This record gives sequence, structure tokens and C-alpha cells, in this order.
Amino acid sequence: MNRKLSGPLAIIMVFLSLFLLVPHPALATSDQVYPRLGTHTFIPNSFLRGPFINSYIGNGVGFGGTNSVNVPAITLPDSTVLLNLDTGITVAVLMFDWQHAMKSWVGFRTHFEVFGRLGSTTDALLAEGITGVGTFELGWIFKLAEGKRDFLSLDLSMQRNQGSFINLVDWLKRIIEDGGLKPDNTLVRNRDSLRGIVGLSYAHAFSSRFGLTAQGDLGYGEKIDRNGENDLKFDVRAGLSFNLHDTTNVPLGVFLGSGLSNWSKGGEILRGDIASGLLQIDFMGFDDFTVGLQYSYERLPLSGIDDSLVASAALITLQYFY
Repeated sequence: MNRKLSGPLAIIMVFLSLFLLVPHPALATSDQVYPRLGTHTFIPNSFLRGPFINSYIGNGVGFGGTNSVNVPAITLPDSTVLLNLDTGITVAVLMFDWQHAMKSWVGFRTHFEVFGRLGSTTDALLAEGITGVGTFELGWIFKLAEGKRDFLSLDLSMQRNQGSFINLVDWLKRIIEDGGLKPDNTLVRNRDSLRGIVGLSYAHAFSSRFGLTAQGDLGYGEKIDRNGENDLKFDVRAGLSFNLHDTTNVPLGVFLGSGLSNWSKGGEILRGDIASGLLQIDFMGFDDFTVGLQYSYERLPLSGIDDSLVASAALITLQYFY
């Protein structure tokens, strides 16, 4: 079996086993604490923050990979390429979320995420190396407006990123450029950054089955590599939730989202914006707990490479509302 498919297939098997083995009610009950507007229950997901002032604990774990692209590893000052390498990257993600409603109009939230990647072949390991980035975000969410079918919130947060980067080709390049090995030219480079973020989140219930969620964030602060001045980043996302739980005997919810951003987790230099997408299926057979199977997609237009790097990952998410 193809190694790139074995991981996602294993996750799908676990999810299907849970769906078949766990007994579930036919319809939603009045005791459910999922986010809700009008007659629509929104599908919990890790792609969109959501505007609701509620209390929950969630986590997700998954892994995936990228397509293979040709990277000019060593280039002379006159733009002559001495070495090209084909890269393919394996990625792993672990995330944890906690939000607590202090009052009906204000909540406190934290987000922790560990993102790792390494080359899946010898060429890729030389070209891309190994990257590990940890993100910790602390914020407050404030209700701005609420109607029968609409909800709007303001989010204020601070984000700290810490990264470790190992890249043999870059290390050799610096030795050649400096004419030898200098004390500050280390193979393992540790970087961190701090950024302030302001955002708006919105939800609208079209009917008992369909709902819309959207968010827009602006962040200002240090780059992950701390090279150059502070910069401004944006991230906009929107998604549709399709709920079968409230109207049929099927305890499932489906969420489909897409986004556009210039916010790179690994600090890559981009020549354009990152396009992302997500499909998530949630098992909603409990009153206060969901299990989700998620497939995510990102297209990263990296600087210096003609083809975009396309990354995909499969994750299992858990969310408990209290």
C-alpha cells in the first residue's frame, strides 16, 4: 500500500468504526450545547474560530504530505543553478483549544498548536530540512450583535510562535558566502515571534439544515525568522455547515470551508497568497461531544519556485462542550 495513503485510511477506519459501534439518538435533544442560531445547529470545526460565546475543550491530531516540486538548492550570484532537488514533505499537526464563557457577552480562549515537517525523501530532506513550530495564542472574544439568525463577535488576541529549523543546504550556502564556518552559523536555528491579532467572526442560519460562518483576522508583529521589520498579515475564511442531525435520523454534520491568507506557519517566503480548503464530517450522536474527520488542503506559492507547493492532511478532531 502507498505510504502516503495508509495514514489517512487508518484515520477513516477509526472514524467509521466509532460511527458504527457507538449508539446514537435519532434526533437532537433540548439538552444539546452545540452552537445554535434559530433552528440551525452549527458544525464544530477547527478551521473557523466561530463567533459564539460558549465553553468547550477541543483537540486534533493528524498528518499528511505535499506534492513533489523542483527546488533550485544552490544558485550562483549570476542566477546559474548548480543543483536542483525534488522535494516532497511529510507534515504532522497537533492542536488543543479551550474557550470559556465568562459572561453571556465575553469569553476567554487559548489555542496551542505544534506543526512539524520534514522531507520525505533524501532530496527533500536536503532541500527542505526539518521544521518544528509551536504556536500559543491567548485571546478574548466579545459579542457585538446577536439576532435570531445572526451572531457577530470581536476577537482580540496575542500569538507567540517558536520555531526550530534544520536545513543542511542553507547551512552550506552560508559557509560558502562567509568564506568559512562562523560561530553564529549553526545548523539548528531557533526563532520566535510575537504578534497581536484583531478579528471579526460572523454566523448566519439560513435554515435548520444550512448555516454560514465567516471570519477575518489582521495580525501585526514580528516575522517567524525575525528578519526585517514587523509586517501585517491577513487571514479570511468562510464555510457552510450542513446539519443532518436535527432533521433526519443520521447523527452527522458536514462542514465545507475555504480561505485566503498571507500567513505562513513555517515562515516560508511567498510570492502570493495561500489558498486553503477543508472538508469535515462530524459525528454528533452525543449531546455535548463531537468527533470529526477532517481533510484539509493548502496551496502555497513559494518564492523562487515555479510550481506551487500543495499540502494536504487528514485529522481527527474531538470537541467537548460544557
